Amino acid sequence: MVSQEGDLGGEKVITANNWKRGERPRGYEETSTNIRAAHALGLHMRDFFDQSFLSKREALIDKAEKEGLAREEAEEMVSISKKINQTLAEALRTVKK
Repeated sequence: MVSQEGDLGGEKVITANNWKRGERPRGYEETSTNIRAAHALGLHMRDFFDQSFLSKREALIDKAEKEGLAREEAEEMVSISKKINQTLAEALRTVKK
């Protein structure tokens, strides 16, 4: 599910309640499948991403769960999800060869 409510300025485009119900910003790519597949092969996020990237992701997830996300934060979460999927999908293809 995607949410873009309150799409003005600093208003929340996705509320904490939306996030808890599984709604994500428009364009967000679900990352759990690739993360679980990588873990099953002994690969971890820290193998591909620096600590600042991982910390930013965790901070945004925490904020989404507690307060919701403003437009800029939601856009950053979308970008992060796409980078994770692109990187892990490539790694999984390489390992499976």
